[in-house]
Amino acid sequence: MPGRQRTKTRYAPTSVASPSNAPENAYGAAFCSLPGADARLLKTFATCAGPRAEVYECEDDGGMRVVASFEASGNEEFYVCAWCAIDARDSDRSASGRATSGTRRTPCLALGGTGSVVRVVDCVTGRTHVDLVGHGGTVNTIATHPTEPTVIATGSKDLSVRLWHANTGVTMAIFAGGLGHRNDVLSVDIHRTLDSEMRMKILSGAMDNCVKVWATPSFKRSFRDAATWDKPLAEFKTIVVDAPMFSSNRVHEDYVDCVAWCGDAALSRSVDGVTKMWVPDEPVGVLHAQGEQYRLVGEFPQEDAILWWLKFSLSASRNVLASGNMKGAVSVWRLDEPDVLDRGPSKLAPFPARKSSTHQKSLNSAFNLEGNPPVVRQCAVSADGSIIVAACDNGIICRWDECRDDESGDESGDESDDDDESDRTNANDDRGVHTHE
Repeated sequence: MPGRQRTKTRYAPTSVASPSNAPENAYGAAFCSLPGADARLLKTFATCAGPRAEVYECEDDGGMRVVASFEASGNEEFYVCAWCAIDARDSDRSASGRATSGTRRTPCLALGGTGSVVRVVDCVTGRTHVDLVGHGGTVNTIATHPTEPTVIATGSKDLSVRLWHANTGVTMAIFAGGLGHRNDVLSVDIHRTLDSEMRMKILSGAMDNCVKVWATPSFKRSFRDAATWDKPLAEFKTIVVDAPMFSSNRVHEDYVDCVAWCGDAALSRSVDGVTKMWVPDEPVGVLHAQGEQYRLVGEFPQEDAILWWLKFSLSASRNVLASGNMKGAVSVWRLDEPDVLDRGPSKLAPFPARKSSTHQKSLNSAFNLEGNPPVVRQCAVSADGSIIVAACDNGIICRWDECRDDESGDESGDESDDDDESDRTNANDDRGVHTHE
């Protein structure tokens, strides 16, 4: 008797874009998932490569169209980007400092990289709204609060995590100290929970092989003041948190280059190519205690992913996890499928695909990612999980769209056969194969 028919989500390659000028490695990509964003904005994503950041709109026919671009100043290069928002000057606010439901907000793009400054660019005017000044080294990661997008978290080569308000550029909190990270911070994420006292939790991963969970004290007054601060930034009373509420170097044994919250569970990836889902054991009712134990929920291993700076992406709806590797392959896990940990990932079909109209002149007819695959540095997934893009070396941007097929209940979940074995190729810069002496 044939197996039970069920619907399986698949993704088909739809378009690819490449820069027309001298190619730079594209290290960052992020879809817009701002609260209240319209359908068009939710199909918009940003990438950053070298001194340029670009905003693409996903067209209904599968193409990608550049709708805005921003240039860095001087010798600065962008590595990371994240969508955030600023409030209109006449916005109403509650007593906690949070914008009311009718508040008008402007979408912005936060950009960081080799300079220690994070640029917050107004996507409507194309001008820099504010510079976030305070880090003492390369900015490796930027995250926005899921429900309060005026709040930005960043991590840097200077070993610190910082929390900012995008309206004013105020540093609301610094997470660093004797119990903080001992090497470059590579990734941060902010938990979506926000209580009446504006307490926040931040997850961080770093080159010291550690994952940490930081918590702010009651943040109500600081957040309210930061939203409208018009005095010198040095006069703002920044909160310093020198001890995390959870810290462990046992989740991973090497660099932790990507982290994300998935509900109350944490996702973290190391340069061994394994992304793990785990739940931290946070101390309860003990002042200044620090949790060290965790419960492993599952693992998402990936082949040919032993580089650092291969960053996964989790959709805003937390239903799709996508991660690329050094052979140009992208693996996808549907977290809303009950047997996701048992079935393994779907492997996205390789290109060639049709060229995006935006960059058609820059690609020759023989363009084929399967024959000469670039390293996939970061994936980005749309809020609903229907579109996946990959930012790759040489500035190549690839797009896949969701499609659904019926499959029998006993079929495997792979999109395509495993890649043929071949020698691993190092990246062009120090974001390459990490080895120990």
